Amino acid sequence: MSHREELELKYEVDDLAATAATLDDLFPRGEGPDWQHSSVDDLFFDTPDQALAMSGIGARLRGVGERWTVTLKSTVKVKGPRHLRAEIEGAATEVLDPADWPASPARELLEEVAGPAPLLPRFRLCQQRRERELWLTDGRLMASVDDVVVLTVDGRELGRLRGLEVEFLAGRRRTLRRVAKRIESTGLARPEPLSKMQLAHSLVAARQRLEAYDLLAEAGRKVLSRHLATMLEREAAVKAGDTLALKQMRVATRRMRSAWRVFDGAYRRSEHRRYVAQLRVLARRLGEVRDLEVLIAGLPAEQAIKPLAEAWRSERTQAMERLLAHLGSPGHARFVADFRFFVGSPGAAVARQSATTPVRDVAGPRILETYTELLRLGRELDPADHATFHGLRIGGKRLRYALETFGDLLPPEPMTRCRSRLIALQDALGELNDCAVAADRAERWLSAQETDLQLDVRAAVEAHVARLAEQREAAASSAVRIWRAVASPTFQQDLEALAAAVGR
Repeated sequence: MSHREELELKYEVDDLAATAATLDDLFPRGEGPDWQHSSVDDLFFDTPDQALAMSGIGARLRGVGERWTVTLKSTVKVKGPRHLRAEIEGAATEVLDPADWPASPARELLEEVAGPAPLLPRFRLCQQRRERELWLTDGRLMASVDDVVVLTVDGRELGRLRGLEVEFLAGRRRTLRRVAKRIESTGLARPEPLSKMQLAHSLVAARQRLEAYDLLAEAGRKVLSRHLATMLEREAAVKAGDTLALKQMRVATRRMRSAWRVFDGAYRRSEHRRYVAQLRVLARRLGEVRDLEVLIAGLPAEQAIKPLAEAWRSERTQAMERLLAHLGSPGHARFVADFRFFVGSPGAAVARQSATTPVRDVAGPRILETYTELLRLGRELDPADHATFHGLRIGGKRLRYALETFGDLLPPEPMTRCRSRLIALQDALGELNDCAVAADRAERWLSAQETDLQLDVRAAVEAHVARLAEQREAAASSAVRIWRAVASPTFQQDLEALAAAVGR
């Protein structure tokens, strides 16, 4: 058994074999042993109410051959790839019951934090590991190249992690900084600010259903994990030039901002404001590109309107350059790493007043509050003033996202009816908004042109603006008709039934 500080570098890698070969080039073995291969089985666990995670402890039961150990870790400091953690370890058995384990400080701490609550498995990591020591003049390190499969407790594969870890064993700590510079200069390894446990937790949370007795903050973490996974997947496709992925990435950021609103009060106010502000910046960059794509797609295919199309395509190209620069910036990388840490760390940033609040106590009231606000916006609706439709559009989207956020807890039939009406309202209001924006942008383009603009071009653009006005009026009429259904007693009864069902 042991109680110590663990200091190591963590990296994400793509090619495990190339990484091992590069380490051999950077740090020749000389007379030292070759890479040692082993299979490692890790089972991460907690109490039903996540008492360990809420105390900042990650708990792992590890099996290597016939030897089993229990390890409790608490992160002390992370800076880029450099991780410093407190670690306490003791002998165990493969049975997840401390009463069956030999006495040790690790067992004692576990029993103190968990109390009489049972221990439940959360997920499993099956690792194929190759290790060798790195001997330097002023330090001794252990390098580990790991191929990790993340599994649910019942054996379903959730994803794979490929990483490089370099642990400090002895000597001068500055050796680790020098090794980090040499590794990062190769371009094969990217600093990883998250532990395997946090990375795996994010994968698990993204697949988990909400449960009525989930703590509010942890329910929010599940929801945010899902949308973050979508956002990051779509980000890679956006960088590769996929325009559909850009739309989907924008939707994911909207859903994340909506989730912060739905789970308002679950987290400390400072973190809430910071994450929402960062998401807003990203959404604005995505929106600049996506809005221009919608404008261009709505133009008629006629030669005379080509100058307007070319102007908008040029703006779209510039907006895309700004978006890609943002996605490649250190600031965005820090935001992603920070957000991944947040969703992968149960108990992180939890507001004291919500620490013991189950989601069932909040979901129903939040749904009804959002609907009440939507009804208020509907009362201010003026068919002659298209600006009043914008607030209704935002309010309807918020209610739809709130329902979808708690969808795992809601009965399907009334949920489907409410959701379908909200989607219809959103579609009509979205078309109205697109027409209004396109007409305004086209008129501003016309007013900015020189007086010698060809008459056929001006006529084509003006005709397009007139068509947009007709489409806008039709969309407004459709939106008013659908709104009446959303504001009806039938819709309200369905919504009240959904809210009541969550609390049962």
